[in-house]
Amino acid sequence: MSCTTKNIRKKILFDSNVLISAVLNPNGSPRKSLFKATTYCQAYICDQTVEELNLNFTTKLSKYLDRLMEFWRIFSEKFTVIPMPEDKIDLENKIRDETDRPILRAAISAAIDIIATGDRDFTESKIDHPMILTPSQFLILDL
Repeated sequence: MSCTTKNIRKKILFDSNVLISAVLNPNGSPRKSLFKATTYCQAYICDQTVEELNLNFTTKLSKYLDRLMEFWRIFSEKFTVIPMPEDKIDLENKIRDETDRPILRAAISAAIDIIATGDRDFTESKIDHPMILTPSQFLILDL
């Protein structure tokens, strides 16, 4: 299954909830979606997401810190890290939770094709582009 169309690789941005799930459950669909994306697509994460992930695992999930280190060992060079833009855009008003809006902003700024997230604020937003998919939806998507 490929993410390429006419030799153009799709760009997919991963939300922090997908990354946390991928770290905690190496056999789940979030981790599998990361392997698919880093193999067939261009995988992206926001700089703020990296900070959030590291903070969550050093404070709330410290007993799983070894899993996070293993995760970064496997994936760190496979992601392109993009900055979180500060300037607001109109489309972000479709996201209920204001703290999630910068993720959409970053996706638009980087011309992302797909946002992989389990967050209902995204999945229920009715945003057409970028495409909003759960990791399970991404896994069965034939691009």
